[in-house]
Amino acid sequence: MFAAALAPATSIAADAAISPDHLRISDFYRLQSKQKVLCGMHVHASKQEAVGPAMEWDIAISVLTDGKTKVAGVSAGSFVSSNSNRSARPAITRLVFSINGQAPEIPVQIFGAPNSDNAIQGQIREADAERLFDALDANTAVSAGISYDGGTADTLLLQGRASGAGIAPAGKAPMKACLSEMQPATGEPTKISETGHGNDY
Repeated sequence: MFAAALAPATSIAADAAISPDHLRISDFYRLQSKQKVLCGMHVHASKQEAVGPAMEWDIAISVLTDGKTKVAGVSAGSFVSSNSNRSARPAITRLVFSINGQAPEIPVQIFGAPNSDNAIQGQIREADAERLFDALDANTAVSAGISYDGGTADTLLLQGRASGAGIAPAGKAPMKACLSEMQPATGEPTKISETGHGNDY
């Protein structure tokens, strides 16, 4: 998900709320023996600067279970893309989600070192993951406050179009079903399947 080579940092002006030019929100899941053992959402956004390359953001929120407790993880990275070349921006040092500008915010607890693409991993409360899933399913505005190594920062707005094939009535979204049916993973990991919400732009 985060294929890129390191490159010098580039940043949209800090503190400016960024409405992406292109946004894709999708559900993903992993099956083992016809049972779902991983559920999540993937957000990819991009913004073309007036001068210079485009900025990209890649965020995945996932949930798994041991049969008793569900845990939620987040992976995220930001990139510069130009002429089909994609390179990593500095690693994220702080990531906080907000739903419709309302409290409480959802901070990501980042752990470990960034990978070779400067992507980070972290975790949030599973209940907060479900809040984010519900908001993204309902096309409610979600913002991501992102700080980077070196001191730059972005506020990214995440909201699909007002209509789309993936927008389901309250309580009937595919992610709700995935979370309710999820079972503990066993054996070797299998391929992840991903389905877009249909309200991309």
